[in-house]
Amino acid sequence: MTAPDTDGGSPPATGSWTDVCSVDDVDVDDVVRVRNEPPVAVVNADGDFYAVRDICTHEDFPLSEGLVCDRRIECSFHGAAFDLVTGETDSLLAEGPVATYPTRVVDGRVHVLLPG
Repeated sequence: MTAPDTDGGSPPATGSWTDVCSVDDVDVDDVVRVRNEPPVAVVNADGDFYAVRDICTHEDFPLSEGLVCDRRIECSFHGAAFDLVTGETDSLLAEGPVATYPTRVVDGRVHVLLPG
């Protein structure tokens, strides 16, 4: 599955598709950090794959250490939660949306369109 792309509402102006992991690397309703620079986490939400910047906008804590539920990722540090599609949050703790990136699955591999 492909997830819509946003970065606080704006798709990347330029970029390239990057093979980041196997679909088997990310269990259903789980999240895994796949890159350090930029920090990117891949989420498997009911078999659909999403990619987010792996840093909470509240305290720079890795979202990949959080929980996935109802197409949202919740930071385990203070509970700020972000929509996996839009990056938006309704948490008063977060300092804005988290960047999200388009994804696609090719031959069992997750690709993420990273800005560049």
